[in-house]
Amino acid sequence: MTKLAEEFTPPGTAKAHKNVQIKNDHGQVDLDCIRISHRAGEQVKWSHHGAHEARIVFDEGSPFQQSTFIVQAGKSISSGLPTVKPDPHKLYKYSVHGCEGVNDPAVIIDP
Repeated sequence: MTKLAEEFTPPGTAKAHKNVQIKNDHGQVDLDCIRISHRAGEQVKWSHHGAHEARIVFDEGSPFQQSTFIVQAGKSISSGLPTVKPDPHKLYKYSVHGCEGVNDPAVIIDP
């Protein structure tokens, strides 16, 4: 399932965010790896500063309900709460696809 960004936070979810800035249309982000706390109800909030939409894709399993998120230029989207068991040793790699390139950061879900 794909979510389209428009300052969207899924209903019934916490609003404690760890922010990731998508810096440009090459898919570059300000944090190559982000840790969120399951206990604190944190989620990732991606904000896009490029001129075109960006697509966030978890190809090998997402720690969230969705595996694909679409962020319009100048907008933000939240991941929702993690749906997996916390594991501080597991990396959830994802790709940020911009119209001019791709970058591959990661998410870690701490207890």
